[in-house]
Amino acid sequence: MSDKNFLEMLKSDGKNAAYRVASTQMVNGTKAAILKLLEKNGKSSDSIKAVSELMETEFGNAVVGMILGMGLTYAPVISEDARAQKLAEEFRVNGMATAGNALIGVAMEEFLPIVTMALAKLPPAEADNKEVVSESNEEEEEDEAVAAVKQQMKA
Repeated sequence: MSDKNFLEMLKSDGKNAAYRVASTQMVNGTKAAILKLLEKNGKSSDSIKAVSELMETEFGNAVVGMILGMGLTYAPVISEDARAQKLAEEFRVNGMATAGNALIGVAMEEFLPIVTMALAKLPPAEADNKEVVSESNEEEEEDEAVAAVKQQMKA
């Protein structure tokens, strides 16, 4: 890679990083503003604490970012600025990716063991010329599958 290409890459990456830094700072500022607004409107400290804890999660950051992204996308005047459009896209894409990762994580953690246990309890699907497994083998396979799921849940 030539020095010129390397410097161009750094310059381009630096511009993209500036948008990411700005989006992170805007999310943090928006979360603080939401909490101040709740406090100003007389919400209880327990309510404010609950909202704060929710917003400090990965999913909470994603939701706040997506809201900001939608706001920048459709806000009159601001939405016409190319920088605002790029920032809005950063918010939306990052929010969707973060929320998607969080949802997949929950699905894998909570639902996969349930599906695995349910499948372990079903009789094997029979192919056209597959031998029928004896009941004792089925019970052994079921016990092994349940043990594997329990081991996964402990990990």
